Amino acid sequence: MLLSAHRPPARDAATTMSLAPSSDQRLMLAFVSPMYEDVALNELRDLAAARLVRPLARGTLLVSTGLPVALTVERFQERPPIFVRQVLLDARSVPRSGDTGADAGAVAELCGGTRASSVAACDLLGRRHAGLEVLAASAASHLRGAQSDDPFLVVAAPEEYYAGLVLPGAGVSGAPFWPGGRPDVPAVERFVSRSALKLCEAIGLFSIPLAAQGAALDLGAAPGGWSQVLAGHGMWVTAVDPGELDPRVACLRGVRAFRGTAQAFTASSGDQFDLVVDDMRLDARESARLLVALRPRLRSQATALITLKLPEHGPTAVIKAALSALGTGYAVLGARCLYFNRNEVTVCLGLRP
Repeated sequence: MLLSAHRPPARDAATTMSLAPSSDQRLMLAFVSPMYEDVALNELRDLAAARLVRPLARGTLLVSTGLPVALTVERFQERPPIFVRQVLLDARSVPRSGDTGADAGAVAELCGGTRASSVAACDLLGRRHAGLEVLAASAASHLRGAQSDDPFLVVAAPEEYYAGLVLPGAGVSGAPFWPGGRPDVPAVERFVSRSALKLCEAIGLFSIPLAAQGAALDLGAAPGGWSQVLAGHGMWVTAVDPGELDPRVACLRGVRAFRGTAQAFTASSGDQFDLVVDDMRLDARESARLLVALRPRLRSQATALITLKLPEHGPTAVIKAALSALGTGYAVLGARCLYFNRNEVTVCLGLRP
């Protein structure tokens, strides 16, 4: 797992490159955590020898690299970054003309050589709207001889379109293709809390199995957004929190509440679980230690998911310490600052034999 020193990205004229890379360089467009752009840039430097060209928007960086695409992909798959969410591997640009038909033809020319089979489009924040959908469909209609399932993404900037093949999940195996790293999840109105979206995103990104009739433990549950998601998948949920669940969750079939701390529950219960999720508002290292203490309560094929709460500055040392603690009882399957995370990182865990 890649963790880099915390230093701000260089953006002044002396260190920022020209938009036109040299002949041995190519451009990549990276969607990263807006809260931790500096750490994300360090990850890009370490994985792809990348240099900042310029930020295109908050959380969207244009960088340059001299590494071949195949080697970049290999490195991302070997050590998926934590703060980089999606990457256009060989980003090329065309000016925006304002004419959808002409723009679609120009974009199709960019992706024609890749033999891409489909085209998606979003803006610099990962948003998709009707105009971009029309552009993507029109560009796709211009494709000839497509033989690849690799996703191709068009990113609309104010004055140009960037386009390129995408590495979904920035190296997370089996990750879905969410344009711009913006998850396709249910609307927040379906849930009692916005935090439920974090769990929905993590389930999709890490391919977490949710067995119907399986037993789930939700630590730090109140007001109940995560319990609501798990119960919606047919799981039996034990919701642990000193606070009270929202009545809309407390009345759900399969949800039972334990009013108390995670420590009290661990001491009083001998129940076994197939899944444990932890969104407690604790220091990341303390939360990690509590999850390790719960290890004996998990069945052999169980999965664990935890959000590590981080400081705004200098998160690297905290993440390293928390992952080290978790490693005493679990295998780290993935770690990512999700789209719906803020000052936190979500970690997916399996059990060590």
